[in-house]
Amino acid sequence: MQAGARDFLPEPVVAEELLAALGRMLMDVRGSSGSGGKLIAVMNAKGGSGATLLACNLAQQLSSQGGSTLLLDLDLQFGSVAHYLDVHPSHSHLDVLQQIDELDSVALRGFCSHFSPTLHVLGGRSNELCLSQDVHLEQLEALLRLARSTYDFVVVDLPRQIDHLTGTTLEQADRVYILLQQSLSHLKDATRLVRILRDDLGVQGNRLQVVVNRYNKAAPVSLRD
Repeated sequence: MQAGARDFLPEPVVAEELLAALGRMLMDVRGSSGSGGKLIAVMNAKGGSGATLLACNLAQQLSSQGGSTLLLDLDLQFGSVAHYLDVHPSHSHLDVLQQIDELDSVALRGFCSHFSPTLHVLGGRSNELCLSQDVHLEQLEALLRLARSTYDFVVVDLPRQIDHLTGTTLEQADRVYILLQQSLSHLKDATRLVRILRDDLGVQGNRLQVVVNRYNKAAPVSLRD
């Protein structure tokens, strides 16, 4: 222990304990080398455009192709990811954030709800009120680092607002999907949101993807618009 050992395995060594220790070492190496999982953010340009539906389906598809995936619901007050996937969380994202400095990859997986062996969900509980000021920026940054070192993909369903939580997530995301529908109000809000992401948050254009949901070729607002 004085040499800095974190895991001590008494002989005879149990195979499961050895594999778990090696797994923790692997996660640490991935996290420190910056070769962690991809962070994907999904956000509505206007309320009700379908961001949560896209986030859930995207996470399910990524996990079904063999990539371990975390679906993180950052709508602190009205998140519906757990309802969409019919999972019943025993722990909330607030529980994880408040203890994030003490958690490792194994603990994070234990706090999540398991939709499938490769798709884990972390969100709020319906009877729990969580305000944005309850979450510190350092806590979210630590959670995103740990999640990326634990999973191949981290899909984040973001609320339609710009604050310290969504801003941090958008700045770190490898890909940002902006959802809108074919109306002038959607188009106006999407244009403004993309400008904020590029000019104010510094999100590069090649990381942004605008998605038109419920496409209707007869709509007055076209794809070209």
